[in-house]
Amino acid sequence: VFMRSHIKMMDMGLFKGASVGQGLKINVHKSNIIGVNVPNHVTDVMAKNVGCCVASFPLQYLSVHVGFNMSRCANWIPIIRKFSSKPAQWEARLLSVGGRLSLIKSVLGNLPTYYMSLYMMPMAIHKKLEMIRNKFFIGGEEGGINEDRTHHTTWGAILSSVKRLKLKGIDLFSLCKIKLGNGSLTSFWDDTWCGNSPLKYQFPRIYMLDSDKGCKV
Repeated sequence: VFMRSHIKMMDMGLFKGASVGQGLKINVHKSNIIGVNVPNHVTDVMAKNVGCCVASFPLQYLSVHVGFNMSRCANWIPIIRKFSSKPAQWEARLLSVGGRLSLIKSVLGNLPTYYMSLYMMPMAIHKKLEMIRNKFFIGGEEGGINEDRTHHTTWGAILSSVKRLKLKGIDLFSLCKIKLGNGSLTSFWDDTWCGNSPLKYQFPRIYMLDSDKGCKV
């Protein structure tokens, strides 16, 4: 950070003296000067004295966007691309489940941490990164990133079997009965816990007279 009074110090060899005293040399070819709330001609003079270029916001510094409105999802697109490029280089199908999980934790889990330490990540971006992680864990070509696949679960297979049985005339749920336990989760009138149908159908007149129809067993 330089003040206007430093312009004269630059003319007197400020950086040259610092280089000799500390043994450090500034690479002016990789350096830029940015003016904040100062006239452009002042910034131009300082850049000319140092021998570097003038830069302005927004810019990238150490791969981080500086001066961008990071609440906008569009400004996170380069980060998403960088995040997606990692799984695309890995052959998820050749890795075990444990190997994929280790890569997700060690690499994909740490990539956004650097950016999140500086900016608040929008929820839409968080969901997008989670989707990339999930696709890689499931596996496929290019880390599963570009695949849209239907993934069957054990519970889904069970429900499909129940539906097929019902189409054949076998109602599996009619063979099921609630296990009461302590009765705190069983509705006295609405659940089938005594007999083959709910008590409100077995005793409709008593049900109509009951003032607490939501009572439990």
